[in-house]
Amino acid sequence: GDARCLLRKRGVPAELGITLTVDHDGKNETERARIIEAGGYINPDTGSVHLEKGSKNYRQPTRAWGDFEFAPAGIICTPEFTVVERSADGLELLVLGCDGVFEGKDMDTGTIFNKVEQSAPLLSIIRGESAATTKDRHTNEVPSNTVPDLGVLTESKPRVTDQLNQACEAVLLLGLDRGTTDNQSICIALLGRA
Repeated sequence: GDARCLLRKRGVPAELGITLTVDHDGKNETERARIIEAGGYINPDTGSVHLEKGSKNYRQPTRAWGDFEFAPAGIICTPEFTVVERSADGLELLVLGCDGVFEGKDMDTGTIFNKVEQSAPLLSIIRGESAATTKDRHTNEVPSNTVPDLGVLTESKPRVTDQLNQACEAVLLLGLDRGTTDNQSICIALLGRA
């Protein structure tokens, strides 16, 4: 469909995050060929799928659940799978967003992961920086200017959750600032050990 899933492993620069999904639209050559072979028409300007050339009724993603009207044009609901080996130490960051999140100018993998990290300082452990294991004896928390280790991060779940929520909002606002006009929804998950 028109959602993307991104993965960033611990110690990997934000710009080298992995896109786990393929955009299913008429601009994708494999999808385009499948639609045309099935008898559908792809608008060359928009990549949208039409039942026939000149039809005003169209669909944007080339894969969708329950779209029986466009099945003759090649719209299918067959998923694609990407299998990625998990890191031994866990700690991967997963971002799932609809197409509106990625439509803004320069809203690429690095930009999104950098914005997440800026908005959620506890996630600096993803960069693979040296970990702090010492808590402040008065507050029982890791000082904000240090990087927590995994154990301390686990103990800070409410703060991590709050920061992940703030990161979701920050990425959506960045998309608006960069010109997206489509709807946006996003989910960010911190994956622990496999």
